[in-house]
Amino acid sequence: MAKTKIFFSKNVSHALTNNINRISGLKTTKDLGKYLGVPLLHQRDTKQTYNYIIENLQSKLARWKSNNFSLVGKITLCKAVLSKVPLCPMRSALLPKSICYDIEKLCRRFI
Repeated sequence: MAKTKIFFSKNVSHALTNNINRISGLKTTKDLGKYLGVPLLHQRDTKQTYNYIIENLQSKLARWKSNNFSLVGKITLCKAVLSKVPLCPMRSALLPKSICYDIEKLCRRFI
């Protein structure tokens, strides 16, 4: 029960929210957080919702030194690692086209 929180829609009145909180003893949350690294959406998703994917890819690329790999090695890394990072979020939602373009741009720049 210590980890349990309750989320209310914006259509629920403040009085009803308070009554449910008082009766159940649960805390209210405005953000559902993440599950398996994927944000649980409770509002419209935007490019900012999925910026964490781009940041994750950029941190991976910063750790790899592009001059240590051959062209074939760079292509293999992009196909095997970078293109697989957004798969989990893509199972539950359509990614914005701009995020897909940014992922492709990062791969092209690395190669």
